[in-house]
Amino acid sequence: MQTWHIQDTKACFSQFLGACIKNSSQLVTKRGGKAAVLVPVKT
Repeated sequence: MQTWHIQDTKACFSQFLGACIKNSSQLVTKRGGKAAVLVPVKT
């Protein structure tokens, strides 16, 4: 699982989403702590 800082997630959302679809779940951090995970939909 790749980790993204919230600022990078906001600035590069298309890249963030693409990484999720291509690779797997992506972790978002805020102020150094875990904040959220984006999980791809299995089709």
